[in-house]
Amino acid sequence: MTLRQPLDTGFKFHVRTQVSVGTEVLDHVFKIMESHALNYPLWLVPKGFHHAVVKKILTRLYGKTTYHSAQVDDGWSEDELLSTTQTVAAGNFDCMIAVGNASCIGYAKQILLKTNGVHPLSLIVVPFGTLDGSECQGRFHTDSATVESEDTVAAHAIFDGRLTRLATRKEVARTMCTSLLHVTTSILGTPDPILMGFAESTFRHSHQTLELILSASKESSSWVDCTLSASAALHAAGVCADNRGISTIVSFAETLAIPTLADRHQTAAALLPFVMRYIGNTDPMLYKEIGKTLLGMDPVEFANAWVTLSEPKGTDRVIRQLCGDTHALLMNPRHIRELEPLLSLFPSQGGGM
Repeated sequence: MTLRQPLDTGFKFHVRTQVSVGTEVLDHVFKIMESHALNYPLWLVPKGFHHAVVKKILTRLYGKTTYHSAQVDDGWSEDELLSTTQTVAAGNFDCMIAVGNASCIGYAKQILLKTNGVHPLSLIVVPFGTLDGSECQGRFHTDSATVESEDTVAAHAIFDGRLTRLATRKEVARTMCTSLLHVTTSILGTPDPILMGFAESTFRHSHQTLELILSASKESSSWVDCTLSASAALHAAGVCADNRGISTIVSFAETLAIPTLADRHQTAAALLPFVMRYIGNTDPMLYKEIGKTLLGMDPVEFANAWVTLSEPKGTDRVIRQLCGDTHALLMNPRHIRELEPLLSLFPSQGGGM
């Protein structure tokens, strides 16, 4: 089943990041590296609580053999980035394996850009924790900007259940809100049948994740299944976003992510129900197909369930109110006519929904 019939067969589509998902899939990392003709990795691993878990897995992989690693903090500095870049330049590495959250993976992508053309490297990511949907895309976030570059696309993403299980319910829910915003903005007006297949996969895995997150205890094997299902949804949504290109809605959400007000996950959660409602108003057939993929659950209710699980704060509700009022304002044709003189004062940015 596809969410929508294609309008024509003239389209381009690419899946640039391969993915492996499993309870102990990281044990096969050497075979995964070999499939990409890679042999000499530098491991980037998180500091703090999660470091011990990652170190235990690496000790099991390497035994008494020496491996090269660098620790990455969420609040990494330019000096740390320069030091790691120099380590890469001085070594014989052909790849980096970034283990951790969006910050750790963004750190690795920064190094890729700094060494591009001087010391060619491939990137393998092992995402877990707080993620923002860019792990399998050619983009990452810094403190001041969003960087987009094809040179930072990961060759492979590995989701290992021993690591994904470390995520909290709030982290999973926040990641799912961001992923669902990516996939809903990808299918607005897009006829590509392969993209629709990935969109369907995102909705199916996210619905399965919702069922599991409501019933699984943190210590049970069902929690591993829950986090791995969320990982599959994250990757499928990332593929959709990678083929979608720039989204005005996603750009708006990122613009609203202002320190001390809200982060990208909160703004994504604030906008997601309105995007679902917009699909229902403008394309009822697509909305109905999404509901079928969600096994009969109403898409707006589905979005709101994830928003609730993400534990929204007061700022989320303020943003939702703002977006709701703006949406109602712009949906009225009379208001649009009256606002045209005002809107003409703003420079056009381009980009689709």
